[in-house]
Amino acid sequence: MTDTSQPETQASRDPDKPHLGAAAWLASLDQKSDTQINAAKRLDEAYAAEDWDAALAAASDLIDAGPGEAHPYLLRGMVYVQQTKMDEALADYSKAIEMQPDLVDAYVQRGRARYGIEDTDGSIADFKHAIKLNPQHAPAYLERGYAFFSKGELDAALSDFKNYTRLAPDDPIGLNNQAFLLMWMGRTSAAEATWSKATRLPNTPHWAHAGHAIALYRMKKRRQAIEQYRKAVEAEPRWRDKVEEVAEEYSWPQGMVDAAKEIVARLDSSE
Repeated sequence: MTDTSQPETQASRDPDKPHLGAAAWLASLDQKSDTQINAAKRLDEAYAAEDWDAALAAASDLIDAGPGEAHPYLLRGMVYVQQTKMDEALADYSKAIEMQPDLVDAYVQRGRARYGIEDTDGSIADFKHAIKLNPQHAPAYLERGYAFFSKGELDAALSDFKNYTRLAPDDPIGLNNQAFLLMWMGRTSAAEATWSKATRLPNTPHWAHAGHAIALYRMKKRRQAIEQYRKAVEAEPRWRDKVEEVAEEYSWPQGMVDAAKEIVARLDSSE
């Protein structure tokens, strides 16, 4: 299962390319100045290029060019997160919420930032408020699921991941996370069935194929397990030669790691 330190949702854009959407937000306003348009364009370009200093300068210009607008504080907070300036990020998210109490994304981003500094209860409170404001806001369920998992509240996490899948059925991440939790809870057959749905979707991430392989392997379906694991290796070669390293990134317990190593041995012998 992934955590909130990396992007999980699928989109038409490249999911690995940083994206902010300052210009798209500005386009939604009835009135905007040339200064705002220029700052938003520079902000998007700098953020996509991962030029965080330039992005910060552009975000600050956007704030100055539109006094009274909450959204630019949200955007600058996201830049601060990329710079690991968490106090500044939290201050900007809180400022955005103070100015616009119904700004759902500000609660979600502040929740992510709080989770990043291990204020798990604070993060859950923010995600809960975001869901109260908009029960159809899928990312809030996903993020709160990670927070519940970190507290060992597996049933609550599973419920949130199910809600995420309900709202974002084409994103395999929600199904993957459900399957991972089911495996963690010892429900191997249910995990395999859920991973099977995830790995049939387009753009399935490599860790979902790897997890599906483990469930299949435990169910003695060795041929299908090797097939799924090979897909994981094709997308991320570390699943063959650096299993411990890559598995740690996805919170795998040792039992899944050991099974992966057994599959790798069979994978090598079948070639």
